[in-house]
Amino acid sequence: MSDTLTTEPADQGDVLANLDPMTREVALSMRYRGDSPLKILAATGLTEAELQALAARHPQTEAGPGPEFGTAVDELLAWGAQHPQAKVQRLADQARQALEKLAGQREADQAVATYEQQVATLKAQLASAEQALRDAKAGKPATSASIRATSAGRTAGSAELAQPADKTVRNTIRAWANQHGHPVADRGVIPQTVLRAWYDAHPDALAQAS
Repeated sequence: MSDTLTTEPADQGDVLANLDPMTREVALSMRYRGDSPLKILAATGLTEAELQALAARHPQTEAGPGPEFGTAVDELLAWGAQHPQAKVQRLADQARQALEKLAGQREADQAVATYEQQVATLKAQLASAEQALRDAKAGKPATSASIRATSAGRTAGSAELAQPADKTVRNTIRAWANQHGHPVADRGVIPQTVLRAWYDAHPDALAQAS
């Protein structure tokens, strides 16, 4: 494909229907940063059609490289850059550089989390398939636990998971995540990567939630 991207896919709805939210955010962040379509495709695993659909649905990402920080922050930075005092201009420049570094680090962390989750999901599916193979060779039917684990891997890899309605369950997930290298806040929405990691480790919980 060329290094430019058209923005008229045939059917955006069908193409993006099952797109993982985290992958979408990583791809859009890379477009904000000005990365080429080829680099985005290689980093995210998206198809050309999916990337074209994202470009059409989010045309503001064509505005050029550099992250968006929100209207209020952008207005403040613009005000500082145009201030008559040099020290205020320097502060605005330092603030923008710091925000860009934070945005870049967040993108990197999101990308790492995405690929770690993909690896974890594939490992869980492989383990389930290997167990099913052993059972088949031994003349035994696949165990219910193996079936649930395989189903959990498919669900975690292809659809957005709902936030648990039970507060106790949400608190349990937060505590588990913080103990297993998935930092999460004490309140607010639990990230999809954390929910997927939890359900990968607790396939029975996903079966009950379903």
